Amino acid sequence: ALISVAEIQQEMDDKEGARKTAREAIEIAGGLESRLQQVTILTQMAVILARVGDATGSNAAIGSAEQVIRGQAGGKAMGKIERGAAQRHLASAYAQIGSPDQALQLLENVSGDYDRVAVLMSVARAQSESGQTDAALDTAGRIETDRYQSVMIGKIAAQIARQGEPDKAIALIRYALSKTENIDLPYAKSYATGQIVLSLIDINEQLDDGAFERTIETAERIENDRLRAYALWSIARAQSRKGLEAASRDTAALARRATDAIGSSLSRVWMLSDIAAETMRSGNPKQARRSFDHALSIAKTIEL
Repeated sequence: ALISVAEIQQEMDDKEGARKTAREAIEIAGGLESRLQQVTILTQMAVILARVGDATGSNAAIGSAEQVIRGQAGGKAMGKIERGAAQRHLASAYAQIGSPDQALQLLENVSGDYDRVAVLMSVARAQSESGQTDAALDTAGRIETDRYQSVMIGKIAAQIARQGEPDKAIALIRYALSKTENIDLPYAKSYATGQIVLSLIDINEQLDDGAFERTIETAERIENDRLRAYALWSIARAQSRKGLEAASRDTAALARRATDAIGSSLSRVWMLSDIAAETMRSGNPKQARRSFDHALSIAKTIEL
């Protein structure tokens, strides 16, 4: 609960509140029996503290996490699998607080395939957000799983578009989509394609013409109904932000059909609630309320 509060306070630029909450979470973490849970909380709070300008607190939290991993903080020692996961949290934290090179140095201590992918994605994202898009592409190229590599390339493409290179960004999007053709698992393929659609939306919003036709066509290729509906609702919101109200209504109609096709009522409620929260954050409370009320009406029909 404290972690969630600290994250929200940081997002709302309540620096003093986030700092106090993060320090309270760190104090509680010291009494946890699980070493991995301690590292998880310490590294998460190190990132929060760095983002609110508390470098001293952030460095102390990172240092405490390193001590726990090395077995210098007392308590039960970590097993090999736990230590690998803990190293992943530590490396990801270093990437997020602006030390991607240090994160890559820790990568050799991260053994699990999933953990290595998570670190590489954190590093690539940090490099991209700092403007080092070529380095980010090199890091993404080290991700061996097509599902995650394609997602990361899409995110880097959006950053490249922000730097004023839309043609290069679109070429990268095409490459990312070609990578999804190698994904065998249907849900994994839908997930990757959906994430690339979100990157395309980001690129479209930066272009003067704001053409979303290619983005809608890509979204329609998503096999999973929930992920397709989410992508289409996201496009409709973006079109509305661009002032393309007629096009937004047309896309919303596609999104409603995709929503109705979702077999699980719980999945429909979940997806619409996410859309409502994101719409609220983007500054459109009326539209957010419509999505929330739609979710609520479905929730009322669930009898389990």
